[in-house]
Amino acid sequence: MAKRALIEARDEIREKNRVIEQLKKTISQMRQRVTVNEEDEIVRQFEEFYV
Repeated sequence: MAKRALIEARDEIREKNRVIEQLKKTISQMRQRVTVNEEDEIVRQFEEFYV
């Protein structure tokens, strides 16, 4: 039972790491397209939503 829980936790961590890597790529692409003011607004909106 404990082994199964560890395997499930490992799989969940791997999936979250994949999501994080994709978000990093998206952020990098977005940074190439926006001005500093636009970037500040995007960060502000992100913080409102997630923090």
